[in-house]
Amino acid sequence: MAKKTLKNSNIRRRILEAARERFFRAGFSKVTTEEIASDLGVSKKTLYGSFPSKEALLKGVMEMTMKETSSYVRRLISDNSMDFVEKLRVLLNFLGTFLSGVGRPFLQDIQKNAPDLWREIERFRQEQILANFGKMLKEGARKGAFRKDISPQLLVPMYINLVQTMINPEFLAGLPFSASDVFESIIRVSLEGILTDKARVRYRLAQKRA
Repeated sequence: MAKKTLKNSNIRRRILEAARERFFRAGFSKVTTEEIASDLGVSKKTLYGSFPSKEALLKGVMEMTMKETSSYVRRLISDNSMDFVEKLRVLLNFLGTFLSGVGRPFLQDIQKNAPDLWREIERFRQEQILANFGKMLKEGARKGAFRKDISPQLLVPMYINLVQTMINPEFLAGLPFSASDVFESIIRVSLEGILTDKARVRYRLAQKRA
């Protein structure tokens, strides 16, 4: 029984990961369960054995993604072995990598066709991501890491909008730079711009060690 449960759990995980890759890239509406089953080399019957509908599969994808994101952010914030500037750099890198993997078609699709789930995602963004980001910014302010003439609270919306606008195929097609080049520039501008000279030196040293 235990082996069967583990096997079912592994199959479910594989289905969710394959669906997430498809959904995030192309959007929810344009992806079919046939495509997901084909990616995995399994039958639709096997897929529907774990998820009775594409809507249930989407909900499972977002629950898994939110759980993974929340767990990572909590671990990072509670990691006392890391310097604040390094911790902020790692968090920005994590969020940027995640955001760059979520295509605009998916976000627009969810807003339009799954409004209840979109509201759940928005709550998660406010209660988990932005709230924890805010805690880190307050920590940085207490430690004197930020310039006095710039509000660190502006970093979150500015950073998210920059990534979602610039890390997409249409925008990148007109630039002689890779996504990683653009992403690194976004971090440099959004992070270095609000740090004090002393904190900026620590950030650059951390970059060299990364």
